[in-house]
Amino acid sequence: MGYKDFEHKEIWLEGVKDKIHQGVDKFFNAGNENSDLTVTSKTFFQ
Repeated sequence: MGYKDFEHKEIWLEGVKDKIHQGVDKFFNAGNENSDLTVTSKTFFQ
């Protein structure tokens, strides 16, 4: 894997992290109506 591939992967990972954090915030802000999704995110992060 070349340096450019590595750099691209780092940028991609940062984007994925942002998306995950946004998603988790949405789950918790939505309250109990999305309890299934909240459980899924908790399982994912264990």
